[in-house]
Amino acid sequence: ISESDYKLKYESLQKELNLGEWQIVASDLVKNRFNAFTISGGEPLLNIDKTIGLIDAIKKNNSKVKIYLFSNGFFINVSFIKKIKNNISGMGISIDGNQKTHDWLRGVNGCYAHAINALTLFKKEAIPVFIQSMVTPQTLPYMEEVIKLAADNKVKAVRFSHVDYYGRGKENKGTLGMNHNELTTLDKKIMKMKKIYKNIYVTSNLVYQESLRNRPEEFLIPNLHILSDGTVLPWYGFP
Repeated sequence: ISESDYKLKYESLQKELNLGEWQIVASDLVKNRFNAFTISGGEPLLNIDKTIGLIDAIKKNNSKVKIYLFSNGFFINVSFIKKIKNNISGMGISIDGNQKTHDWLRGVNGCYAHAINALTLFKKEAIPVFIQSMVTPQTLPYMEEVIKLAADNKVKAVRFSHVDYYGRGKENKGTLGMNHNELTTLDKKIMKMKKIYKNIYVTSNLVYQESLRNRPEEFLIPNLHILSDGTVLPWYGFP
């Protein structure tokens, strides 16, 4: 890593909220009757202590709140699962297409194997799991493979999503973004798979305007999106 890249990464980390600040955020949100939280990233388990501390802070304010953790599965092991098992309502694992496209998106071979291992461990511990799958022009042909994987691992829900345009996602928007024809193909594939895999809840936040007008109840889920530096955005389940 170059000196300039290191400086940019260091400055970015300095802007992130620390655990004490996240605890204040958690308290404010729970007091204002937010009742479900998803802790995501990037990869939240790069800082396991902060993630576990935030989960504990949310539960301390209201033990009935639902918490979902979203990870790429790379750092999942039995020890970590035992620490969080009693405090989370479900776990999201990222599976982006098949092994080739999944590892290609991350630039690291072996990431797919870690994600599959995480699915196996959560199934063994009887923790509910959903799969989050990024749809790009490269992963679009392999959507049904993701659904079959979910069925084989007794996963109850799969959500196909766009790339969040932050960091590397923003840098590669031209390569990873979906055009209108690809969105149309995606929508048709999802409708088809819903009929075939009736035991799996399949949804997507990648829609074109006609779908949004005709089926708004599938996409409009009001919530807040809080970035790592504390920026708060209104978020309605679609870009």
